[in-house]
Amino acid sequence: MAVSPQPQIQFGAGYIFLQAIGGNTTANPTPVRPLTLQGFSCDIQATSKELMGNLQYPDDIATSDKKLTGKFSIGRTDIGLLNEIFFAETLSTGGSASVVLEAHSVPATSPYTVTTTYSATFLTDWGVTYTNGTRLTRVTSGPTVGQYTVSAGIYTFAAADEGQSVQISYQYTLSTAGSSMTANNQIQGYSPLLQILAVQNYSRSVNNGVPSSILIYNARVTKVTFDEKRDGYLIPEVDFEAFADATGRVMAFYSAN
Repeated sequence: MAVSPQPQIQFGAGYIFLQAIGGNTTANPTPVRPLTLQGFSCDIQATSKELMGNLQYPDDIATSDKKLTGKFSIGRTDIGLLNEIFFAETLSTGGSASVVLEAHSVPATSPYTVTTTYSATFLTDWGVTYTNGTRLTRVTSGPTVGQYTVSAGIYTFAAADEGQSVQISYQYTLSTAGSSMTANNQIQGYSPLLQILAVQNYSRSVNNGVPSSILIYNARVTKVTFDEKRDGYLIPEVDFEAFADATGRVMAFYSAN
């Protein structure tokens, strides 16, 4: 019986699903769906070779190599998802949190010290400024005007800076809240092997409510981009490249009509 798919109108980004099916994976690889999907694209390219003689146009054109690449962007940063599809490292509970420009005033009396809010779990100093943005210089001991020392989340300033308003930035350790992942310098070739399913959730004349979809059998993530803007959301972007599976399949299309 001949099959004759009908054209359809599609709109929106739809959904994508990702699952690690081989290569280096996390301890318990699980299918994941990126949230607040901004867009999904795949680009199928073919390299053509021309048979030229002594005329201006070729006698024949043949297709040689083909390449399938793509990308998607999401509106929610998801460490767990990126770990599943790209890093394949270990997720841990806790980690560190950042405090930006915590406001304090240098005391008017010796020892001119300021104790940060999270000094009990202080991790790393990230600098001190006056409220006008001028940076102070960290020294190991005996600070003079415009300098400071820090130990275990306690900042010491010069007597000449008494009464000055300062802003302190630092990191502190979280033991039970949040999650963390460290990307390590793995051996070449270390990465998960993925399947990608793209589902179009809206189409005109859809057949019995069944959406159209694209299935990519074998893919690896090739690039992850974090692009922060002054006047916009952080929209992580993920690039991938596909190749044939063991049976020669690269991708499959399903049309609802």
